[in-house]
This record gives sequence, structure tokens and C-alpha cells, in this order.
Amino acid sequence: MYEPIINLIKEMDFQFWWPVDINYHNKNNGDWRVEVITGAILTQNTKWNLVEKNIEYLKSKNFIFRLENINDLSIDDIKVPFKLRKLETLKYLSNYILENYGNIDNFSKLEINKMREELLKINGIGKETCDAIILYSFEKPIFVVDYYTKKLFNIFEEYDKLRIKIYPKTKVAQIVFIETESSEVPYDKRKGSKYLNEEGATGSLISKDFNNNF
Repeated sequence: MYEPIINLIKEMDFQFWWPVDINYHNKNNGDWRVEVITGAILTQNTKWNLVEKNIEYLKSKNFIFRLENINDLSIDDIKVPFKLRKLETLKYLSNYILENYGNIDNFSKLEINKMREELLKINGIGKETCDAIILYSFEKPIFVVDYYTKKLFNIFEEYDKLRIKIYPKTKVAQIVFIETESSEVPYDKRKGSKYLNEEGATGSLISKDFNNNF
């Protein structure tokens, strides 16, 4: 089961997902986690290139990605399909976190199962979106199952059954989370969608660790 993942990474190299512009958020006192949440919701049933254009549009308007600012978004700010539903989901989620946890930092302290339970309460957030937010916004180790995952493993089962089957407590976890769980290269040292160490060498520590172990 591990071979497809290992071979794919070796062939494609690390993608350093989720792509965000850290400099933009530092300059505007924004929060990159809110951009990831926004992108995860906007990309539902939507091509990623359209989501990127929407994110760039918001940045062109100097939108500051903070939970308290999501309520300022209007339907005209959403440029992807299903715009009304997605806008409502964004606002519902941001208000839910603020009303129940005060801020995104407090919410981020939840353990995975509790965070998953809370996110799945939000109308418009399904399991795939939920797990993407947990993994990429809050950098907690969870396996996101999408269509391509099912196709890669040629296994088509109910979401959670497949997620648990693919994610045993073995070395596959290292492969899945190596882009978000490297303690040597924390998120605030990344530039754009790349990891940076103190010397600015993109991804070298992660690639070296992967090649040494796999």
C-alpha cells in the first residue's frame, strides 16, 4: 500500500502544499490559517485555478485574512461556483469559532477528534473539507481522502473507512505529513508555498530526510 505514495513523491518531488504567501499576511497583520480555510471551502467542487484567482482578487482589494473580517465579505467577493453557499459557510464557521472559542488560536488547541467534531457541525463542511482544514490550516496529522486518493489505491469505500485503512500507525504517516510536520522547518519560515530553513534552502531538510528513509 505504501509503494504508490513513495513512488509518487519520488517522481513528483514535494509540492509543499498548501500554497500561501506568508509575506502578504505578515505585512497586513493577517492570518495565513484563515486563507487556507477560505481556500478549502472555495475549492469544493471547483478547480483550484479558479480558487487561486479568487484569493488573488481578495488580496488585490487588500483584504486582511482574519476571522473577524470574514463577515465583511459580500457575494460579489466570491468568484467561484456555488458562491452563496460558500459565503454562508465561511461566515458560519468564522462566527462559530469566534463565539465559542474567542479566536483561532484557542480553536487550534483542540485535539484532532474534537476539532473534527466541531468542524463537521458547520453546514457546508463535509469530511474532506474538514480534514483538509485540520491538516493544512492547523497542521494536525490527519489523512485527507479525495477522489484521487481512491483512484491511486483503487479502493472505493466510505470516507472514514478508507481514511483509517490508508492511515495505519506506520511509516506511511511520515510520508503523508512530511510537508506539514517538519519540526526543523516551521511554517513561519516558509516563503509562499516553499519551506525555508534559517539559511533559506528550500525543502532541503525534508527531501534529505525522505531520501534517507525511503
